[in-house]
Amino acid sequence: MSYDSFCADVAKIYPITGSLSEGAPPAPLGMKQRIPATATGFTHGFVVTATGALAGSARFDSSNAYDSAVHSSFGLGAQEGEQLWILVANNTGSEIARGKAVKWAAAADNENLFYITPAGADDAVDCVGFAQFNIPTGKAAYVLAYGKGKALAASAVARADALALAASGEVDNTAAATDSAVGKALKAEGGAALTDIFALCRI
Repeated sequence: MSYDSFCADVAKIYPITGSLSEGAPPAPLGMKQRIPATATGFTHGFVVTATGALAGSARFDSSNAYDSAVHSSFGLGAQEGEQLWILVANNTGSEIARGKAVKWAAAADNENLFYITPAGADDAVDCVGFAQFNIPTGKAAYVLAYGKGKALAASAVARADALALAASGEVDNTAAATDSAVGKALKAEGGAALTDIFALCRI
């Protein structure tokens, strides 16, 4: 069974609102996209390794040319459980980098609930998810709220560390495995680099 159809809308950057030249996102902001667990693994899309940008902003097509010298893939491997993605909008004026944790940007009462900004320390309860590719300003995209993915580690982490939020959307290993954790580290990492995590955002 092919799962690419579940992933096609996840690996794309959308205009926040539609126009004559660009279509609106495939769903309202805040829509959840659940990627089912798999026994064989599948790819959501490709990222330019050096920059964190999507390798093309079109809906993911499994026939896209993949060059291991310049691209890395993101997806869901066999026996890694499921993923939950949420459609959000970046209207901060700055690009949000791959691996950054994001939170709700509260601009006005009951408005723009899924406009996001990089999360900071002590924002665990407001964390919506983790950007798995760069999200330019003025664009909408899916972020990973639950499941295996990437995060930018601010300090060294070890496998099974509970992860707290550091400044500007990075994670570190200072969380007790309680209320302040937004995920678990899945590998040892020296810090200031992307690392594998299991995201556990409260959304």
